Amino acid sequence: MALAPLRILITGGTGYLGQFLIRDFALEPGPKKFKVWYTSSKGDALPNLPASIRHVRADFSEAEGVAQFMAAVRELRPHVVVHTAAMASPGACEKAPEVAMKINAPQGLLDALLAMSTQPDAEGGSWQRPLLIALSTDMVFSGSKEQHDQYRETDAPQPVNVYGQSKVAMEELLLNGMSGTTGACEQSDRETRLYYDLVILRSSNILGPPAPLAAIKGTKFTQWLAASLADVQRTGLSDSVGTGDQSINAADYKPLTLFHDEYRSYVYVGDIVRVVAALIQMRETSADADAFRRSVPQVLNMGGPDALNRVQVAHEVAAALGTRLTCSVRAEAGEEAQVITVEKPKIIPTSRTSVDLGYPSPLNIAMDSSFLMQSLGLPMTNINVALRRALN
Repeated sequence: MALAPLRILITGGTGYLGQFLIRDFALEPGPKKFKVWYTSSKGDALPNLPASIRHVRADFSEAEGVAQFMAAVRELRPHVVVHTAAMASPGACEKAPEVAMKINAPQGLLDALLAMSTQPDAEGGSWQRPLLIALSTDMVFSGSKEQHDQYRETDAPQPVNVYGQSKVAMEELLLNGMSGTTGACEQSDRETRLYYDLVILRSSNILGPPAPLAAIKGTKFTQWLAASLADVQRTGLSDSVGTGDQSINAADYKPLTLFHDEYRSYVYVGDIVRVVAALIQMRETSADADAFRRSVPQVLNMGGPDALNRVQVAHEVAAALGTRLTCSVRAEAGEEAQVITVEKPKIIPTSRTSVDLGYPSPLNIAMDSSFLMQSLGLPMTNINVALRRALN
């Protein structure tokens, strides 16, 4: 008799990462079958999905949205909850800290799982309690380490902005399993009273191709850099060897100003999907929940193997595109206003500390993710490989 498919609930499913998770778990062909539902804070469902992939409106900042989420959990009874929903803009969080705390440290998520735990699943088998995979951020760290040093899971969170503070609040909420519980406790003590199996993934900035199912609000860093660095070909003009004229007018020269002193361990979106899949596989194949908890830490850093600043990322994007880091700029020179062409840089490095972002921002939040790679047996993708996949 065929086993019933695992039931997965993805919060924030219309967001960038959520769309890749839905595509890979619900739409990609393969021997493993999943029943996938997803949430968004708005009423907008993703287009052209099968009816079996149900959309649920769930806004953790309001009572009605929490009630809708709890109703969905009661009906679906998920084996796995992948929590990606967040108020992810540091600037927006700084302007509305109370809303950021409600969304990013959602008590409604815990309430829904607690309510589900009081009614055991008749077909649960080894899944007597769900697996909760929650996305956190590298911004839980202060960024005060030296340039070539990296944060580890043993480093204490010290966020410098509201976004980071709200994610630390989420981590504490999920680790304690109740609202308002403070103070340190051993992981084994926490696990005995949690009603879910928990893995928190502290993600760095995500790189990858465009969202696969629908356009998202704003432009992702990878695509913005690629569009900004691409050579613009002037149609109808050619030089003596027949190649297109890629020079621009001086008025059109607008180089990118990028930070050279802000370091992050940029992570490939495909790696995050593989990490989530590996965690589900490990939980499913573990003899019991205790075996899984012994194998996988509750908090894991999740960054790529390369700690880079934004200028270095731009250089990698240019290499992946096969485009130059300079552009030909036409200018008039001399008394006869002769037109000459000058090579100018497409990138102007600048210090992050010289720019007011409207919120405090850590400088070096590079992370050591070796613990994750060892626990799951998964290598993380180098940025040059990740960008070639994303852009080609």
